[in-house]
Amino acid sequence: MGLCLALLFLILKLAIVAFAVNSSTSTLKEDCVDDIVGGVVLQFNIYQTSCPEAEDIIFSWSGGPGWEVQMGRRDSLSANKAAATNNIPAPNSTVPILLTKFQNVGLSLTDVVALSGAHTMGKARCAVFSSRLGGGGSGSGGGAEINLDFIQSLQQLCSEPDSSQSLAQLDLVTPATFDNQYFVNLLSGEGLLPSDQALVTDDDQTRNLVQMYAEDLSAFFEDFKNSMLRMGSLGVLTGNSGEIRRDCRTVN
Repeated sequence: MGLCLALLFLILKLAIVAFAVNSSTSTLKEDCVDDIVGGVVLQFNIYQTSCPEAEDIIFSWSGGPGWEVQMGRRDSLSANKAAATNNIPAPNSTVPILLTKFQNVGLSLTDVVALSGAHTMGKARCAVFSSRLGGGGSGSGGGAEINLDFIQSLQQLCSEPDSSQSLAQLDLVTPATFDNQYFVNLLSGEGLLPSDQALVTDDDQTRNLVQMYAEDLSAFFEDFKNSMLRMGSLGVLTGNSGEIRRDCRTVN
């Protein structure tokens, strides 16, 4: 369950941060942004009723897909940071590790690749992708697709003083657009995170999906939308389980 909520929150956090940068062109209110975070991760009913325009703002402003968020999800009565962290794949994960983590919560290999496409936006610190500086595609350091120019640019960025906190774009080509450029980058050896590049170097099935999404934007958008809906339906609390929070941040 931690993986589901963490990935949902990560994707929405990227969108909301970028939205805040461009807030001068939108009329979305601050309290509505607060409801977006609570609405999608915790309070689907509040999200859908108080901010019906939110899903379009989150993705359409960046060129991405939209979908109707399902209503009726109840909130948990507790939170477990350790359990959530344990379910999140590390940035140097190999494909077998990624697949195991996703399958443990009921997601598939297609979900792994489609949801990884959320890395079409965002940034990462040098400390997170340090194992890529040697050219490796995954935690094992393997992989034939080594783009020396790309690796050298990362080495230069991360060789500066106090560079562990330096940031690099997950997608250098279209960092502010939700598109399929991330997959094109992987085929060119320009995946920033080791777990990203591993999708091409570690497994033929994931590589085939990367190739398909790189060539077919509509296919990526459709699979990404469906994967997000599947995540939203994992571990749903119903009946007397959980509660509907009055404040997204705390239990009632």
